[in-house]
Amino acid sequence: MDSDDGGRATPDASDSGTDEKMNIEDNITGNVKGVEKSNHPAPTRTNKRGGTKTTDDDDGNIGRTPKKLKPKNTRDKKTTIPTSYETASMEDRMLLHMKEVEMKSWSEIKTQWEAMTGTKVGNSTLSTRYLRIKAKLAGFKPEDGEKLIQAKKKVEEKFEATKWNQIAATLEMMGGSKYPVSMLRKQYKELCSSKKLVAGGSNANPEASDSEDAIEEKN
Repeated sequence: MDSDDGGRATPDASDSGTDEKMNIEDNITGNVKGVEKSNHPAPTRTNKRGGTKTTDDDDGNIGRTPKKLKPKNTRDKKTTIPTSYETASMEDRMLLHMKEVEMKSWSEIKTQWEAMTGTKVGNSTLSTRYLRIKAKLAGFKPEDGEKLIQAKKKVEEKFEATKWNQIAATLEMMGGSKYPVSMLRKQYKELCSSKKLVAGGSNANPEASDSEDAIEEKN
């Protein structure tokens, strides 16, 4: 640095050049560090307890990576097969009505179904659905339990009442003589008691003839 005639110091040109050079070098160094930092992503850390990852941002802050959400079940409730007519949807009731009452074709039912639901279906989708619905609705009704018991009883009584007539007719067709039904029942009972039945009939129950006699007398 030089001094002028008045004793004041004047800046040296070499000093100002040196300062400018140092400023340029500082700017270059800062830019290089910024590039290096951007080229090296923030380290990822694993949380041993939860198994989730945490990431350091540019400022050194640690944040938790959000967990992936499981996809929601988007199945349409209308696709559920009803177990009764009361729980059936309007579309399923339409399907049953058009098929069983109006006797429409599957192409006509398909057109109506798509108009009601706004959803396209395959050519065999509704026919398969119809069969599945019918299978669900075919469950046995509790109020028919007593009717089933009474129906079985009536059929068995009718069979027992006509059984010996059929036996007498079959015996005659096999070349045997014609006998009254009462004689055949009595003879059969005696054969069972004396164990004189031929092979294949030894498992007959002689006690059954008692109930048969009662049925025949009743008729």
